[in-house]
Amino acid sequence: MASRRRFALPAVLAGVIGLGAGMPALAAGSRPRLAPETPAQLIAAVLAHRSTPLSGGVAWTPDLGLPSLSSLQGGGQGLPAAGAFDPTSLLTTPQTFSVWVNGSEERIAASTSLAESDVLRVGSEVWLWNSATQHVTRLLVPTPGSPPSASPVDPQTLAAGFVRRLQAAGTDVSVGTPTYVAGVAAQVLQLSPADPATSTVSAVDIPVDPTNGAVLQVTVAAAGQARPALQVGFTWVRFAAPAQSVFAPPRGRTTTTKILTSRGFVNATGHAGWYGYGPLTPTSALPGIASASPRLFGSGWSTFALVKLPARSPAVAALEAAATPVTSGRLLRSSLLDVAVLPGGHALVGFVPPAVLEADAASLAG
Repeated sequence: MASRRRFALPAVLAGVIGLGAGMPALAAGSRPRLAPETPAQLIAAVLAHRSTPLSGGVAWTPDLGLPSLSSLQGGGQGLPAAGAFDPTSLLTTPQTFSVWVNGSEERIAASTSLAESDVLRVGSEVWLWNSATQHVTRLLVPTPGSPPSASPVDPQTLAAGFVRRLQAAGTDVSVGTPTYVAGVAAQVLQLSPADPATSTVSAVDIPVDPTNGAVLQVTVAAAGQARPALQVGFTWVRFAAPAQSVFAPPRGRTTTTKILTSRGFVNATGHAGWYGYGPLTPTSALPGIASASPRLFGSGWSTFALVKLPARSPAVAALEAAATPVTSGRLLRSSLLDVAVLPGGHALVGFVPPAVLEADAASLAG
């Protein structure tokens, strides 16, 4: 029987959204033989893990049941277009990425049928490159410290976001049957809400390489849905330093330099833009929707975010058109993420049942 402990985990799960065909295959007919691990040991391994040099392929598969959000693509925020990878597609379309990590150097490459988009982080700089336009965007951090991770699909970042928010009560934690992910033997950390009525999430499985604490995959199951609603993990991985040439700043026909801020970036003319390549959250996964940092309400798995919507935004108009009328305004439902669009230019976003989100909307309005 799996050993279990109880913790609390906010429903605004950092790093997720923002997963099945094309996912990492497990070794058929075999299970690795690993020394037993307790939930506390796996949690400690994930939190103690420091960026491991690696090269790998990552697959991202969403099955959220969302309506088409193609009109949100680009978000009107000045990011490279014309065949470039659009983060909005992570909500509805399976994706594959190539990733390279070596300390403060990170690179992720996303290919479409028309072009390749690369995001490169080197120390305090982030570079965005679009092969279709040959345009390079250079983001600078105005204060000491590193910018957000260049990869929005890093299993380690997603898992650490879950685990760091564990508290004293509210989450059942167990260790599942060992398995293989991308050919690597892994122990499986399992999280689930102690009260299933509090969240649209029914369980989160996190296979961990016990030799180095690296997270190999994150699978999020939705209540009442047989297939994973969201899954991201390695299809192959090599734990060794990539060639240094991988992290050379990109060259293009044109280069734009912007200053990265906590809410996005601004260029020399003060034009605001959306930094859509950091770790995904329920709000940052909807480019052009949230115009400022969200405020969090609730607790545990039923935490939700209140965001201000930008006025006269095509993306907001598209969101409202995709949502259905409810008492509190309009509601966009999926198997995991629900969005309540309120009168007065705000929205509630959370991994909570629609009825709970509507009740939250009514309480805030009161």
